[in-house]
Amino acid sequence: MSDRAASTIERKTVIIKTPGLDPDNDEHVTVIKGQAEKAHEGFMMKFIGRNADGHIEVVLERISKITRVTSVSKNKKRMNLPDGMKPSQGEEMLQRYQDQHGKDWYMTSYEPAINKAELTKLTKAEIVALESTAVALGVKPWQIDMTTRRDGGYDFTLPSTFIPSKHTEKLEEVAQGVVGNAGWYVKVKAAERTASMIPSDPPTFPEVAPFPFNEPLPKFNPAKSETMTLKLGLKLPEPGVKTWDTAFIDLDAGPHTLIGGLSKSGKSVTINAAIFQMLARGGKLAIIDDKDKARDFDWCQPYLIPGGWGCDDEKMAATTMRLVHLEASRRADILKVHGLNDWTNLKGPDAFPPLFVVVDEISLLLTLATVPKAGKDSPDWLIRQKEAAEMENAYRQTLATDLTLAAAKLRFAGVFIVAANQVANSTTGMPPKLRTNLHNKVLMGVAPTEANRSQMFSSPERVPLVPDHIRSSKVGKGVGSAEPEGGEAYVFKSYFAPIDEYRKRLDALGLPKISDPSPTKADVARVFGEEDVLEDGGSREETAKRREKAGDPAAGLMPGLVDENGNPLRGAAAAAAQSKMLAGMAPKG
Repeated sequence: MSDRAASTIERKTVIIKTPGLDPDNDEHVTVIKGQAEKAHEGFMMKFIGRNADGHIEVVLERISKITRVTSVSKNKKRMNLPDGMKPSQGEEMLQRYQDQHGKDWYMTSYEPAINKAELTKLTKAEIVALESTAVALGVKPWQIDMTTRRDGGYDFTLPSTFIPSKHTEKLEEVAQGVVGNAGWYVKVKAAERTASMIPSDPPTFPEVAPFPFNEPLPKFNPAKSETMTLKLGLKLPEPGVKTWDTAFIDLDAGPHTLIGGLSKSGKSVTINAAIFQMLARGGKLAIIDDKDKARDFDWCQPYLIPGGWGCDDEKMAATTMRLVHLEASRRADILKVHGLNDWTNLKGPDAFPPLFVVVDEISLLLTLATVPKAGKDSPDWLIRQKEAAEMENAYRQTLATDLTLAAAKLRFAGVFIVAANQVANSTTGMPPKLRTNLHNKVLMGVAPTEANRSQMFSSPERVPLVPDHIRSSKVGKGVGSAEPEGGEAYVFKSYFAPIDEYRKRLDALGLPKISDPSPTKADVARVFGEEDVLEDGGSREETAKRREKAGDPAAGLMPGLVDENGNPLRGAAAAAAQSKMLAGMAPKG
């Protein structure tokens, strides 16, 4: 039942002849407006000026008959608009209705084409939600239909102009920053043109993310892409989700990984979880690290490849990396015999497992030592110090070259690099070419600087920040952000287990062990020549016996290493030349 009115807007014209009043004086206008509207209840002043006689003329209006309708409900009224109303007059009508009915009555529908409007009684919170949502969507409040949910959130319709990429983020900002808090989220059904702002606690992590030993650990198999992953930890869920997905990197999409983060940020915990998976799932492992920092990885020494502990000094680090190249050369020969150019295609008894190389503290390993100035007349101690620094730098440069080449060239042989450093820039020893070829980027820590993020990530603007509520709580320990190759970036919390537990479980698998994985003098001889071994106190006869027993693949693969004058290259110079030769040995395609 409704009471439709014949007329909708009433107007009154009042002439004021009081001398001294000026319609251009704001103070006078305020007085005139107040007295006129008080004398004519329900009317509003719409115009003031002077008529042809020079007297002040005031035009007053009020909506009279239009408000005389039967309520649809106690909180809703339907209105009949006068003929000729325009879409642009919505704000004017809203103001008129609120002046007559009160600020809690809001115009929630305005359809001048069919002369219809609707008022709804809303709370202050509902009005804020409606107006803020309208601003986010770029429409008027009466162009969306919003209702309050039982959980305190809001359901609303979407206009035809809604574009997810343009408007969803703005709606989330309203949900979390205006009508709700950090836990609220937006659920959009674009096809149905509806959406909801849903209250929720902000997503978080447990204080500890135990390594999931109860889950299967499938053997690495390049023929099954689902096995070529490394789990990092728990991925921060979307708002409203109470369970965690697994955060992982896809080695098929990007074989090499860079892990950054300041001290105590969780790098070692993350790497230890990865190392356990590498070994438990059938991979081979070598570790290169600064001597003082390598203690974090003592627990896995027995499971490394022979010569795979490159952590005793810069010579041992360079030797281990060189042994990795020689193993890649051996694998290249096997692939060539089978007419293949990639390890993933090799089947049968000649197939080989992935070889992981963990290189920690790159800045400490690759930053060159200061070489003191010393001439032929300098004291012997200073000359020896200069020679030692030059030799140390030769090994560091060899390691840098071999590591960069491994990341660029050795994927074909199943070699995977996991490099770690506090900061990922060239001033701290990270060669730009190396950083470019480390596909997956992981940055540990809850509050990295913008500079850290820019140096680490390829597209830092696409990598989510760690939320404030996690940064300021206990659950922030071991949390970081990841930018995996071929996947969306995410925030995660590293898996953790005591190293004794990792060791116990590897022992239970019956993995082969070696007593000392450090490179032997024979290993050094294979890659740097006899002179380096003899410097350590060995004899040529002992060296020859060791090399004969161990074999010398470098001798067969790298004949004729000479300088520009035809003299044989020795030590680090020979290794550098070998690196260049190996760079051209990777199968093409």
